[in-house]
Amino acid sequence: MTNAQARANQSESENGMRVLGAYAPAFFGLLANRLIDHIVETGASVAVEQQIGAPVRAMSTLLLLTEGPLTVTELATRLGVSHPGAIKTTRDLISRGLLRRSVDPSDMRRRPLALTGEGEGAVRRTQEFITHAQTVYRELFDEIGVDVHAALTAMEDALSRRSFGARLKAAYKAGGTPD
Repeated sequence: MTNAQARANQSESENGMRVLGAYAPAFFGLLANRLIDHIVETGASVAVEQQIGAPVRAMSTLLLLTEGPLTVTELATRLGVSHPGAIKTTRDLISRGLLRRSVDPSDMRRRPLALTGEGEGAVRRTQEFITHAQTVYRELFDEIGVDVHAALTAMEDALSRRSFGARLKAAYKAGGTPD
């Protein structure tokens, strides 16, 4: 992509967000996804430069497996992701040689995943990467004056007590026109 194309795309994006900004904070999810995409894309390039050996979106999976073998279902539950998403991630990590499937001698149907030697090396590099990411996040949160992690954790807790859908239904039931 040329610089001119990048500027044109940025301009279009800014125009779209200006229009949608009139509905703020209703498009919070869109903004959150854009930020996540930005963090993952730009973080991924650094991960490649640092030869981490694992995709940024799979780092949490590797770190969980440092405590011992887990099944795909156990990983999905602990990460709070869908089972199909965990399958996709673990297949990728297996294909990279970072994970291996094993058999649980007490339950032959159970197929836990474990780190390979190469996977353990990727974990060490991932831990260093995460340490630097923590520093960047702290600096960014100081810059904007909001601990976004704490705020999102509080938001997740609030939504676990009462879902967004339940809150939206209640707003409809209450009637009236929002400000």
